[in-house]
Amino acid sequence: PSLTGSEGDGNARLSYMNHFPGNNYNFHSVLLSYDCYSPALHGGVGFNISDEYLGGIINNLKGGFSYSYFLQAGKDFFISGGLSASFYHRGYDFSNAVLPDQIDPVFGAYLPSGETLSERGRTVLDLATGFLFISGRYFGGFSINHLAEPDPSGSDFADGRLTRTLLIHGAADFSVNRERDLRIIPLAS
Repeated sequence: PSLTGSEGDGNARLSYMNHFPGNNYNFHSVLLSYDCYSPALHGGVGFNISDEYLGGIINNLKGGFSYSYFLQAGKDFFISGGLSASFYHRGYDFSNAVLPDQIDPVFGAYLPSGETLSERGRTVLDLATGFLFISGRYFGGFSINHLAEPDPSGSDFADGRLTRTLLIHGAADFSVNRERDLRIIPLAS
């Protein structure tokens, strides 16, 4: 969240990924995001929306907003703190699912299942925060995701929750030529 709007005028990103292409698994994901710097807010604002379609059975729809505040803490030292709030919706469609008790080992026929599966979706709130430190050509920071540890599956089991995740990163920005149009940016996370 602290990187929101850090690249100035605005950046739009669109991504499509087909997982296991050519195998007819129908696993794909789409992401759209936009963020920009806002002088009136003295920071960055952004939004994102994504959809993960997992084989026609599970669909994860996510979307949210981010805000980061930029602070000049010294002549060449900047701090950015950010927050993000998102929704996470997990939907189910078991109409094409085949459960183990539906398969006859001899004939391979589909039998009626003895198990009833709920197709009720679930929407939860997800929160994140982070800080970014910039000094000259060096920058780094950390973020903590899933602060509320939401349970999108609704199972109330510990393994169904999205646990808090800490991400630490550091990088530098080195110009290779005088025009500064060719750069090397090593990154570690």
